[in-house]
Formats: sequence, structure tokens, C-alpha cells
Amino acid sequence: MFSRIWNYLCGYVIIEVNGFSTERFINLAMHKGICFWRINQSPSGVFIKVSLKNFKQLKDCAKKSKCKIKIKKRCGIPFFIFKNRKRYFFCSGIAAFIALLYVLSSFIWQINVVGNYKTNEAEILAFCKEQGFKIGTYKKNINTKELVRSVKNHFPNIAWLTVKIEGTLATIKIAEAITPPEIIDTTKPCNIIAKNDGIITEIITSSGTPKVKINDVVKKGDILVASELIIKNDETGTLTNYVYSDADIKAKQWYNINISVPLKYEVKNYTQNKKTIYDFKIIENQFGFNFLKNRIYFKNYDTIITEKQLKAGKNFALPISIIKNEYKEYTLNHKTRSEEEAKKIAENKLNAEIINNFSASCEIIDKKLNFSKNKSLLKLNASVIIIDNIGQRQYLTDK
Repeated sequence: MFSRIWNYLCGYVIIEVNGFSTERFINLAMHKGICFWRINQSPSGVFIKVSLKNFKQLKDCAKKSKCKIKIKKRCGIPFFIFKNRKRYFFCSGIAAFIALLYVLSSFIWQINVVGNYKTNEAEILAFCKEQGFKIGTYKKNINTKELVRSVKNHFPNIAWLTVKIEGTLATIKIAEAITPPEIIDTTKPCNIIAKNDGIITEIITSSGTPKVKINDVVKKGDILVASELIIKNDETGTLTNYVYSDADIKAKQWYNINISVPLKYEVKNYTQNKKTIYDFKIIENQFGFNFLKNRIYFKNYDTIITEKQLKAGKNFALPISIIKNEYKEYTLNHKTRSEEEAKKIAENKLNAEIINNFSASCEIIDKKLNFSKNKSLLKLNASVIIIDNIGQRQYLTDK
């Protein structure tokens, strides 16, 4: 690939060699170290591609082998320039284009972030922009070491970061840190209180003074295990210590969940009618044909926007993007669900609520469903009884 580009830049010719001994001509040329390629047989001789530099050395080989050389085609930049040497505006345009590409290659026109799973890409790019690293930044003004240090300090969950610049493309590669387990300070005294109403079904206390027992009814905020621990209580007085309370407390708890499902709904049916309008974005400024959008006469339509940045190579992004706005018409079909369909949807929503709001360790011991319906809605009132951890720590900040 590189040799083809080099030969085109330096120029080459396609010649036809014919005569008494073309084989001797080729041998003499190879003996002199003359390189050529693409040797094809012709009815009267052979076709050969040879560089412009080596072509001048073939005259001696042709004379010794009694062959004739005929130029069939001239290729490459030198011949192109010579051919258009009097087309001043054309040559000026090419020179200006090359100069423009050179200037554009000195800036960053695309920034990619890879390796981020927990950290939002928009937040990373916004912070980099505050540090002066953004689309259109002059490459020589970028201090990658300082940028890496600033980003790591601002985002503590990033363990490793590198900024790689290739052409006009900048790639921010990130490795995020594994979230360490929560460190509990057991030196701070605390109570364990009820985070919900319930009936105690199990209590195992490791430290602290239990204030409830099995089958006790508790309200939200009641103390279940007290931090206060009486060390001594006699005629000399009471000695009290405050400790970090630790206990496994489970209770029967009640929850009411209300869900509504509309009986009438709409379905989109897309037609074959659509309209496409293209906009252009240069750096961060968007230009388009906004007047054309007023000519969209669809009553109902969805807009699909796709953006494609132009590139002159894999790593040579240009500051120009083409934005495709596609408007697709649809009609609305009004449909009505049956009562059974609505009940299934309501039960699926209830199961999703339970999964999202209850812990994986909870035990569902009863679930009562009460359905009611009017002309437009099916309502589900669910009473769910679970057994789950009810304890919540409350630190004694004043102790």
C-alpha cells in the first residue's frame, strides 16, 4: 500500500516493450537494479510499470537488446501538475485545500470516551471542557498529564486514565475503581430503630440492650435495641456504657400498592410517508433548512435524528457533521383491552414494584389482590405481607 502511494507521488509510466528479445531487455534491467512491476504480455511485446526515475535508465537496456520502448500512459502527481500548470485557479484551489487540511490537522475535532460504565460520559466531557480540552482545541496547547491528573482528582471512582491523540481524534480511556465495601465505624454508639411498622418475628442481638421481643408490635421510629448498656446497678450507683448496637431483627410488615391500567390505549401504525431533511454542523454551530420543516404536513409523526461526523481517514475527523432528520408519519389506532388482559398487565406491574422496592432477602407470606373497574380504568389495590429486616441504625451524636 505504501509503495503504491509513493510511486503515485513520485510519478510512474506504463511502457510497452517490443522487439527481438524482450526477455534480454528485462534481464539487463534487473541486472542494473531497475525496479518495475505489473509485467503483462501484449500481442507484440510486454507492458511494464516503471518509476519515472528508473525509466531514464532503460534506454541503454533497449539499445543492447534491440527493443523499442513506447510510453502508453503517464501517471502520478508530477504529470498531473505539469498537465494543469496553466490552470492557475485550479492549482490555487488544490494548494488551498492541502493547506486547509494541514491547518485542520492541528486541532482536535472528535473526542471519544471508552471504558466508562458508572461515570456519565457527558459529565466527563463537560469537566474536560472546563479544563480547556474540547472540540477545536489546538493540539500543541494540550497538557495530557495535567488533564489526566485533574480528571482523576475530580472523579474519585476513576482508578486509571489515559488520553491518546491520533490525528484529529482524541480518545479518553478509563478504568473505573471497584467500589469498596462500606466501612462501619463500630466505635460510635447507636440505637437500632424500626424503619416501618410491624410485628417482631425474630431478634438476635450481638451487642446493645434489646427493648422488644418476638410478637411485639412496633411503630416506625421505636427503639428496638438500645445503645445504653447497664454495667452495674447496686446500692453504690448505676454504671452505664454506650455501645454500638448490632442485631438481626426481622418483622412481619404490611404494604399497600395501588396500580392503574387504562382500558383504552393507542397503537402507532407507521405509514410509507416520510420526509428527510439534512442539516450541517460546523464545529458546534448547526446550520440547516429550518423553513423546510414548516412544510411537514403530517398530523402525527416521530422524528429520528442521526449525526455522522465526516472523516478523511480513520483518525482524521473533520469539524463537519451531517445531521439527518427523518420524519415518519403514523396513524393512531384506538384499541380497548379486555378485563383479563388488564389484570395480567396490573399483576406484572405489581411484580415489578415488589422486585424494585423490596430486598432480595424478604419473604412474601401473603398477597391479596382487589380489582375494581370503571369505564376507562382497571384499578388494583394489593395488600402484601412480608417478613424482612426492620432494623435501622440511629447514631447517638450527642453521646
